[in-house]
Amino acid sequence: MVILLATRTSSLALPQTPADQLDDPCAQYYEYRNLKQGQPFGVAPRMVGGECTSSLIGGCEVSRELSHSTGIEMGVSVDVSGGFDFAKIFNLGVSAGFSYSWSTQDGTAVGTASECPEGGLHCGAIATEQRVQITGERRLPPGGLGCPGDNDWHAFDFTAPFKENKDAQPSVNFEICLLSCGSAEYPDSCDIAYPADGPQIMKVCPSSTIQPCSGGFGGTCGTTR
Repeated sequence: MVILLATRTSSLALPQTPADQLDDPCAQYYEYRNLKQGQPFGVAPRMVGGECTSSLIGGCEVSRELSHSTGIEMGVSVDVSGGFDFAKIFNLGVSAGFSYSWSTQDGTAVGTASECPEGGLHCGAIATEQRVQITGERRLPPGGLGCPGDNDWHAFDFTAPFKENKDAQPSVNFEICLLSCGSAEYPDSCDIAYPADGPQIMKVCPSSTIQPCSGGFGGTCGTTR
């Protein structure tokens, strides 16, 4: 059985936001300046939903409904502590003429996956989201209003879920992906997934633990088990 795994690539490292960054009573007092917004970009696909194996004469449904939750994620270069008033940053961005809409809160995008093709293929599902990067500087106003920290300007950056418009859900694309082929039950299924006379029929599912398969297919490469 050939286990197929895609290379993980991403243009930005996206660590999860610590809870104390998002819940700070002093956040309302911070001042912001030099706000800039980058172009929307896609991040590495993430696995969502379940999995299934098709038969030789029929496909299978991974999940009737897929969902993917997303939210604000702070950049690795942030040198400030405490919370952020993302709604204030959003409104300042609107005033500054930001070109793209983004979500200031966690949101969930929902989609319907296509069917795993027939041929004895083991399929999963992936979500690929679009994000925008926001950069700027933040400080406490003179006097501090009883909040910890100095009155200097400190650089920050974060990424936020991109939205087609302010009322839309986060922009996420759902797709079926190939988990494995060439099982003992369906030994020729890799030839269906990777036909000799055409491109592969679907993307390979990502993995964080096993290196991707490379070279020719048909049960001759990858991690076997």
